[in-house]
Amino acid sequence: MSSFSSIHLNMIHNESNYDLYLPSNSRQSCFVDIPIETEKLSVKINPFKMMYNNDREGYDALIDKFLTISPHMLFIGFSNSSAVFIEQGKQYIKFCNDNLRMHEGCPNNSSIKRIIITNDETVKMPYIVPMSKNKKFKFEPNYIGPKNTDTYENHISVYHVDNPTKYFYPEKDLTE
Repeated sequence: MSSFSSIHLNMIHNESNYDLYLPSNSRQSCFVDIPIETEKLSVKINPFKMMYNNDREGYDALIDKFLTISPHMLFIGFSNSSAVFIEQGKQYIKFCNDNLRMHEGCPNNSSIKRIIITNDETVKMPYIVPMSKNKKFKFEPNYIGPKNTDTYENHISVYHVDNPTKYFYPEKDLTE
């Protein structure tokens, strides 16, 4: 599985909801930009939002394509003129869920509920911890976009397993 040979698993007896933290290099962003430049003005247009506003069928078809682009990549949405993926994301979810369920003391319905991309130095491998009751993060999500200078919104850093389409459409709060 990618470059990781092990996982850090922190379990609580009878807990069934877990967060999976991954290092930032697990997030892949395919940046597309439409710059408009004149002598007095430089504007960047988000092509995905423009497509959403002008060609909803084409936008939905693009999402369908991104969802099936690879058996390994997990498409998580759009931000900062980027299509955002988690490398090996589908495998991480399956692998981690299988590991949770095989441990004594973990209920059979134990599963990863969120994947959080972080820059925290502690997270060098997949890091599984119980989801806090108040849904706070153990490690701060990395909201910095693929190109520091082109970040105009928080970059997607949290994938909600039970709500996979959360960031497919514009106007969503990327910090939830």
